Amino acid sequence: MAANMFTELHQGRKIALQPFFDQQRPNPRYRPGEPALFSFVPPRIYTLDLHTKGQTSFNGAAVDGSFKAGPPVSPPAANVPIYLFKWLPFNAGSITYTAVDHQFPILTGLMTGCWLATFQFRGQTWLAHIGTDSDSPANTAAVKNAWLDATALKNNLRTVTSLKAVKPNDHLSASLTVFGLVMRGEFHAISFDTDFGIYTVKQARHVPNTLPAPVFT
Repeated sequence: MAANMFTELHQGRKIALQPFFDQQRPNPRYRPGEPALFSFVPPRIYTLDLHTKGQTSFNGAAVDGSFKAGPPVSPPAANVPIYLFKWLPFNAGSITYTAVDHQFPILTGLMTGCWLATFQFRGQTWLAHIGTDSDSPANTAAVKNAWLDATALKNNLRTVTSLKAVKPNDHLSASLTVFGLVMRGEFHAISFDTDFGIYTVKQARHVPNTLPAPVFT
């Protein structure tokens, strides 16, 4: 299998992440004319750098690579293990979403029981992180109802058409710090052990058995 961002995040790989990914809510949080609680996130580009030798965490511990905000200063050469990706933040009580394309994988988290779903809206494919809220049953109910309302058939039309859905936590035998990764519309679940800004991959699973839509309980 050719190397890609998912195959590079294999068990035992140590990645420095300091500070954490940008979790700020988009501004504006909601745009006029969009489904209720759907929060569009413009591209937040990051780099997974597994090429630069001698990388360390903030306290000097040796790592295999790093997550860095923004693209590298110069474009990487062919076959160099530097990967650009988009970060999709988790916002409790909102359905954050960004465009799915063939250029950038999308990493999202943290996953604490939320659903991810690809969907069609206004002729384009998007990835949604349906932000349930462990501290607020009301927020959780609201985002679930917002998704169900947006995907409901009304007058023989749907505002949003769900394509594939997965709950990443259901596909890992040990839920530590869990992220979802989407590449070319395919879902993956990755768990990390964390220690002072070092993220050590514990499990990485491709999830081929996706559902056509989230199943809320």
